[in-house]
Amino acid sequence: MNNPQLMALMQDPEIMSIMQRPGMIERLMSIQQNPQNIHQYMNDPDFATLLSRFQGAMGGMGGGMGSTSNYGASSGSDFRSSAVIHLNSEAQLSTILSENKATVVDFFTTWCGPCKKIAPTFEQLASEYKQVAFVKVDGDRFRSLGQQYQVTGFPTFIFFQGSSVMDRFSGAAEEKLRSLVSHYAAIASAPPLCPYKHFPLQSTESVSFSKIKYSAVLGLLEKNNASLLISSSPLALNPDELHDLKQVLNILDDKKQYQSTAFSSSQYSALDKVFHWPVASLTGPLNLLRGVLLHPHAAVTYATRLCPDPSLSPAQASEELGEKPDLINRTCSLVASLEKPVQVLLAVRALANFFSRQRLKKTMLARYERVLDSLASCLANQDTWDAENKKRHQNGRDFSIY
Repeated sequence: MNNPQLMALMQDPEIMSIMQRPGMIERLMSIQQNPQNIHQYMNDPDFATLLSRFQGAMGGMGGGMGSTSNYGASSGSDFRSSAVIHLNSEAQLSTILSENKATVVDFFTTWCGPCKKIAPTFEQLASEYKQVAFVKVDGDRFRSLGQQYQVTGFPTFIFFQGSSVMDRFSGAAEEKLRSLVSHYAAIASAPPLCPYKHFPLQSTESVSFSKIKYSAVLGLLEKNNASLLISSSPLALNPDELHDLKQVLNILDDKKQYQSTAFSSSQYSALDKVFHWPVASLTGPLNLLRGVLLHPHAAVTYATRLCPDPSLSPAQASEELGEKPDLINRTCSLVASLEKPVQVLLAVRALANFFSRQRLKKTMLARYERVLDSLASCLANQDTWDAENKKRHQNGRDFSIY
């Protein structure tokens, strides 16, 4: 025995354990005398392990045991499927379970007839279903694992998702094994679940909001401003203010310079004016408001304006700010009082955008009671708005600006 690899192999604990099992030496001697006898033991997993390891150490098992190269085509030179993991330690099982979405573990013994009968099926499934990890655990060698997983008979197949046991059965039930492997392979292959899958929405009820078309918003603002000029309303924009408003819309629509632009004080004045237009003229301003609140500079500016006195407690700040005529309270009042569903939806979307930036969120905390009250009023009218929404849907219209 002058082969260093073979000498190292004979000292391997796994090989030593297999060699000591009843009948193994006799089998090897039988093959040495007549290589044709190899066919008798091809389905024995222990023999497959030995053969695979010896082939690697001796270059095809040449020498005293005879060459097996003539049997590779008919009986398969790799008797141990590379897709099946033969467990070497308890820690290895924990690693396998943590790294795979689905794992099937076959608890077997070398003396178990049914184990040997179903072993080829297990190997075949391992080569077919790459989504599942296939592990064989020697019940004699790993008795503690058998006790841990309450294995009382062989073979026992246990199916895992991660580290959690999902299914199990005992016996060489080939169809049941195939069915369960197919089931867990499908689970392992499935895309991640949508976090909103439990929402009670039908396909016709799903909602998506298109990007704001600022050119359409401008047309609506100009139309409403013309009506205010005719009625001599003090909230009507003069030509300079209307120019400022157009500049705001251009800034919002310019995505290349979006992060670096800022609004002037005169532009904020024009915004303040349109945000207080009468209800009949609010559809345009509400679309504009929800866009403005997403702009970085505007978010910081409004957060500074709306921020409560830091010396006040949350309760004091809530009391002081609750009825203050600022932009948040104005929006809350609109959510609670508007009658047209399209305007209510736009106001709610604007209110939601107050949470889009960290600094704006802080201003909302001091007004949480006001915000919740307005949303409660909004929900109280839900049946009316649902009927209106259904009517608009039937007419091919939705709640987007255009």
